[in-house]
Amino acid sequence: MPVLAFGDSTDVNIWKKPKFFLQLERFNTLVEGKGAKFGGIRAGLEFGRKYRIGLGYYDLNSDIIEYIKLSPEEAVDANADTVKAKLKMGCVPLCFEYIFYSKGKWQFSVPFHLGIGKSYFEYFNKYNETKHLKDHNVILADVIISGQYKIVKWVGIGAGLGYRKVLVVNPSVERNFSSPMYNIGLKIFLGEIYRSVFPHGICGKKDYTQ
Repeated sequence: MPVLAFGDSTDVNIWKKPKFFLQLERFNTLVEGKGAKFGGIRAGLEFGRKYRIGLGYYDLNSDIIEYIKLSPEEAVDANADTVKAKLKMGCVPLCFEYIFYSKGKWQFSVPFHLGIGKSYFEYFNKYNETKHLKDHNVILADVIISGQYKIVKWVGIGAGLGYRKVLVVNPSVERNFSSPMYNIGLKIFLGEIYRSVFPHGICGKKDYTQ
């Protein structure tokens, strides 16, 4: 069966009746050789079982800890003038995914994300509130080769391998966030769950969720 290439206009119906998708993702990765988790949620529209376009929110939670000396103003609400802070990053990406193989229970795709966000150190003050230090805007991109096998309607097994590249860095955080990332494990198909719960959509009309 031929695969429809990006930009192919031979089937104009591919852009009609898009289906809503919602996905949770979590990747293992590294920040300068130390373990980190990178993941979040993305949602958008799927066209003709070939293309997905949407937005997401992702964060990176690292194992990197630093002891940072606070300014007199920052130390007013802290337990001490030096705090234990964890390195983190969050971003909102524009998401594009090309599904190059989809047959039976198997599906393989190439997701690409381009996002803007912030990297920072996070600590807790004496009121147990989260506070940020050295936060600054960053721009990052990642590309992944992803595959999945649907065991039953709602559940499957998924795996992915990719690379994250920080294009605009935080000058206050001298850490390299660019790194390979991977995942493997159980996958929950939220779109299938939604369609089973609301077979006619939440407004009583036919729903095109996938």
